[in-house]
Amino acid sequence: MAISPFSFFINSRSAVFTTSLLQHMIFKLNYDFQISTDLYHLHFEEGREPHATIKRTPESAIVYMPKGFRFEGAASLEWANKVLATALRNNAQVILTQRLRNIATTHNIQFNRLTIKDVSTRWGSCSSLRNVNLSLWLLLLPSHLIDYVIAHELCHLKELNHSPAFWAELDKLCGGTGSAKRLDKELGTLERAIMAQRIK
Repeated sequence: MAISPFSFFINSRSAVFTTSLLQHMIFKLNYDFQISTDLYHLHFEEGREPHATIKRTPESAIVYMPKGFRFEGAASLEWANKVLATALRNNAQVILTQRLRNIATTHNIQFNRLTIKDVSTRWGSCSSLRNVNLSLWLLLLPSHLIDYVIAHELCHLKELNHSPAFWAELDKLCGGTGSAKRLDKELGTLERAIMAQRIK
């Protein structure tokens, strides 16, 4: 089963400027599970070794689970999700760094430092020191939603709020007047897709 597209929603009430994830990134994994977007592909296979191994390219990963492994029981599923996060980490460092730099350069926005984190409570955040934090779980999203999260955080380096001025600035990065709100509505609709894939 493909788990993308995913969605996020804007936490406009937060004092910390973030784009927010659902609280628990624990998925109902099995050997049919895959991430398949226009930007990234990942799937599981049963391996021949007694431990998990990961075969990566810049835009994909194959996760080979231990020989005989079954996605059964809470402990096994929790461990499998940790393997999934490990598989995403290196690809996220390359892909997200490049996309952040491209968007920042295009719109002449200066940031200080990017940190990729295994964070399951938010897609991204920024600080008054102009540092940007992005979750490795962004690779679950199609490229235009990744870019939206990045644009959201970069706009907070100009407007430290969710005021009309912030949304106007975000519109400039997202394609024109009203584009940010339209993306927000699209992403809200897609929220149900990620809900269906989580362990409740």
